[in-house]
Amino acid sequence: MIRLLCLLALLAFPASAQTVTATLTRPVLLFESNAVVGNGADTTEDTLYTFTIPAVLMANVGDTIYFVGRTTTAGNTDTKSTRIRFGSALTTNVANTGVGNTFVFFQLWITKTGANTQKFIALAANANNSLVNSTLATSITDTSPIVVNLTAQNATTATANSIQSDMMLVYYYPAN
Repeated sequence: MIRLLCLLALLAFPASAQTVTATLTRPVLLFESNAVVGNGADTTEDTLYTFTIPAVLMANVGDTIYFVGRTTTAGNTDTKSTRIRFGSALTTNVANTGVGNTFVFFQLWITKTGANTQKFIALAANANNSLVNSTLATSITDTSPIVVNLTAQNATTATANSIQSDMMLVYYYPAN
């Protein structure tokens, strides 16, 4: 009986029965690794972490991928570089020539701007106040899977683990 009275009251006052909806967009964690990985005993560029963005994920203009990672380097004067690669595009390159015992922190925002077009905002900083930032427009096919890599290279000496990473996170922010 009480339910019937409440229903009649709502029907009599339709404004009070309105539903307010809001679109909430929050990031979705796609990938997380805290495993310690390092470069190989060579002088080539080695992949430390890799993640493949599914083909359907960047379907809408405004869809964004946020990438964050960190590397540390050995205490020597070797020429060491860490990079983020989004598909075939190099987005950030930080060289630590003659710098040892330091870390590099990366942030990368990749936003879909149109059909198979994206814009990157990349930032990398190390403990010695070296800062690299870049903005890049590119056209990578986003209807196919896209590989994102965090890489490292010791170009001077073939010493394993002279560059190590202990963190990589990948988040997805849907378009509003």
